Amino acid sequence: MLTQKGFLLIILTIFFLSISPVHAQTDSTGPVDYETLFKENLTRGGKVLNLSGKKIGDAGLKVLLNQDFIKNLKKLDLRYNQISPQGAKTLAQSPPLAKLKTLILKHNFFSDEGSLALAHSHSFPNLE
Repeated sequence: MLTQKGFLLIILTIFFLSISPVHAQTDSTGPVDYETLFKENLTRGGKVLNLSGKKIGDAGLKVLLNQDFIKNLKKLDLRYNQISPQGAKTLAQSPPLAKLKTLILKHNFFSDEGSLALAHSHSFPNLE
Protein backbone atom coordinates (compact mmCIF):
# COMPACT_ATOMS: atom_id res chain seq x y z
CA MET A 1 0.00 0.00 0.00
CA LEU A 2 1.29 3.45 -0.95
CA THR A 3 1.55 5.85 1.96
CA GLN A 4 0.92 9.56 1.73
CA LYS A 5 4.64 10.19 2.17
CA GLY A 6 5.48 7.76 -0.64
CA PHE A 7 2.90 9.33 -2.94
CA LEU A 8 4.32 12.80 -2.27
CA LEU A 9 7.83 11.55 -3.04
CA ILE A 10 6.67 10.13 -6.39
CA ILE A 11 4.89 13.38 -7.32
CA LEU A 12 7.92 15.50 -6.42
CA THR A 13 10.21 13.21 -8.42
CA ILE A 14 7.99 13.45 -11.49
CA PHE A 15 7.77 17.23 -11.09
CA PHE A 16 11.52 17.76 -10.85
CA LEU A 17 12.26 15.39 -13.74
CA SER A 18 9.88 17.32 -15.98
CA ILE A 19 11.61 20.67 -15.45
CA SER A 20 13.93 21.52 -18.32
CA PRO A 21 17.42 22.73 -17.43
CA VAL A 22 18.07 26.44 -17.34
CA HIS A 23 20.72 27.64 -19.76
CA ALA A 24 22.90 29.46 -17.28
CA GLN A 25 26.61 29.62 -16.71
CA THR A 26 26.42 27.81 -13.39
CA ASP A 27 24.43 24.90 -14.86
CA SER A 28 27.23 23.64 -17.06
CA THR A 29 30.70 22.41 -16.33
CA GLY A 30 32.17 23.32 -19.72
CA PRO A 31 32.72 26.64 -21.42
CA VAL A 32 29.69 28.83 -21.95
CA ASP A 33 28.58 29.63 -25.49
CA TYR A 34 27.67 33.25 -24.79
CA GLU A 35 26.79 34.07 -28.38
CA THR A 36 24.16 31.31 -28.46
CA LEU A 37 22.89 32.36 -25.04
CA PHE A 38 22.50 35.94 -26.25
CA LYS A 39 20.84 34.89 -29.50
CA GLU A 40 18.32 32.68 -27.64
CA ASN A 41 17.32 35.57 -25.36
CA LEU A 42 17.22 38.37 -27.94
CA THR A 43 13.62 39.31 -28.84
CA ARG A 44 11.52 42.04 -30.42
CA GLY A 45 13.54 42.14 -33.60
CA GLY A 46 16.83 42.47 -31.75
CA LYS A 47 15.70 45.33 -29.53
CA VAL A 48 15.25 43.48 -26.20
CA LEU A 49 17.77 41.22 -24.47
CA ASN A 50 16.63 39.48 -21.29
CA LEU A 51 19.53 37.80 -19.49
CA SER A 52 17.91 37.85 -16.06
CA GLY A 53 19.26 35.00 -13.96
CA LYS A 54 21.70 33.73 -16.58
CA LYS A 55 24.70 34.42 -14.32
CA ILE A 56 26.96 35.56 -17.14
CA GLY A 57 29.30 37.35 -14.73
CA ASP A 58 32.02 39.74 -15.80
CA ALA A 59 33.33 37.38 -18.50
CA GLY A 60 29.95 37.17 -20.21
CA LEU A 61 29.44 40.91 -19.86
CA LYS A 62 32.68 41.56 -21.76
CA VAL A 63 31.54 39.25 -24.56
CA LEU A 64 28.14 40.97 -24.61
CA LEU A 65 29.65 44.43 -24.94
CA ASN A 66 31.53 43.29 -28.06
CA GLN A 67 28.42 42.06 -29.88
CA ASP A 68 27.21 44.09 -32.87
CA PHE A 69 23.53 43.82 -31.92
CA ILE A 70 24.07 45.67 -28.63
CA LYS A 71 24.03 49.01 -30.48
CA ASN A 72 20.36 48.41 -31.40
CA LEU A 73 19.07 47.38 -27.97
CA LYS A 74 16.29 49.40 -26.39
CA LYS A 75 16.01 47.20 -23.28
CA LEU A 76 18.72 45.19 -21.51
CA ASP A 77 17.90 43.09 -18.44
CA LEU A 78 20.98 42.00 -16.49
CA ARG A 79 19.35 41.10 -13.15
CA TYR A 80 20.94 38.28 -11.15
CA ASN A 81 24.08 37.98 -13.25
CA GLN A 82 26.80 38.02 -10.59
CA ILE A 83 28.41 41.12 -12.07
CA SER A 84 31.17 42.47 -9.81
CA PRO A 85 32.32 46.06 -9.19
CA GLN A 86 34.90 45.55 -11.96
CA GLY A 87 32.17 44.37 -14.33
CA ALA A 88 30.09 47.43 -13.44
CA LYS A 89 33.09 49.63 -14.30
CA THR A 90 33.48 47.81 -17.62
CA LEU A 91 29.81 48.45 -18.38
CA ALA A 92 30.14 52.09 -17.32
CA GLN A 93 33.10 52.59 -19.66
CA SER A 94 31.48 50.90 -22.66
CA PRO A 95 30.87 52.88 -25.86
CA PRO A 96 27.58 54.82 -25.68
CA LEU A 97 24.45 52.77 -26.22
CA ALA A 98 22.36 55.58 -27.69
CA LYS A 99 19.21 53.52 -28.35
CA LEU A 100 19.08 51.94 -24.88
CA LYS A 101 16.09 53.24 -22.91
CA THR A 102 15.83 50.58 -20.18
CA LEU A 103 18.72 49.01 -18.27
CA ILE A 104 17.88 46.66 -15.40
CA LEU A 105 20.80 45.86 -13.09
CA LYS A 106 19.20 44.76 -9.80
CA HIS A 107 20.68 41.96 -7.70
CA ASN A 108 24.29 42.03 -8.85
CA PHE A 109 27.45 42.53 -6.77
CA PHE A 110 28.37 46.10 -7.74
CA SER A 111 29.04 47.51 -4.26
CA ASP A 112 29.50 51.27 -3.89
CA GLU A 113 32.47 51.27 -6.24
CA GLY A 114 30.58 49.79 -9.19
CA SER A 115 27.42 51.76 -8.48
CA LEU A 116 29.34 55.05 -8.50
CA ALA A 117 31.02 54.15 -11.79
CA LEU A 118 27.61 53.49 -13.36
CA ALA A 119 26.12 56.65 -11.87
CA HIS A 120 28.85 58.78 -13.47
CA SER A 121 28.82 56.94 -16.79
CA HIS A 122 28.03 58.61 -20.11
CA SER A 123 27.39 55.28 -21.81
CA PHE A 124 23.61 55.42 -21.45
CA PRO A 125 22.49 58.87 -22.59
CA ASN A 126 18.84 58.01 -23.26
CA LEU A 127 17.77 55.92 -20.28
CA GLU A 128 14.23 56.66 -19.16
